Amino acid sequence: SAYLRKIKVRKLQKLTPKIQNCKFDEYLAKNFEYFPQLVIDQTQLIRSKLFYHKAMSHIKEQNHSKAIFNLNNSIKLDSNFKDAYFHLALCYMQQDQYKPAIDSLTKSIEIDQNFREAYRQRGLCYGKIDKLDKSVIDFNIALLLNH
Repeated sequence: SAYLRKIKVRKLQKLTPKIQNCKFDEYLAKNFEYFPQLVIDQTQLIRSKLFYHKAMSHIKEQNHSKAIFNLNNSIKLDSNFKDAYFHLALCYMQQDQYKPAIDSLTKSIEIDQNFREAYRQRGLCYGKIDKLDKSVIDFNIALLLNH
């Protein structure tokens, strides 16, 4: 996960320069064969954030099709990006595509079970497709998380 990668980077940054008595960048360059996955992971996370921010500008312009494209690219690079799933769902909702919106909100909730707004939005989607029992459940969970 992204959290574990951050911990690894911090540990490497703290420990390895002391061991080698040189800058972290120099140590990384000398020992690159041990760190390629770490570097690749960080690059993917940065690219994911770039796609996400591009999507946010498309959302502000009300261009939901382009936002969906960029959010999907963001998610391909970071499958644990709850906000990307959440905003993808909002875009689908703007296009009255409630089933893909529910799928995206469900994924967002799987990543963070305490994401109150995702439950609320999913409750709205369930209401739009006449699944009122599921809608009530999600609204109740959102209310419980509010306290």
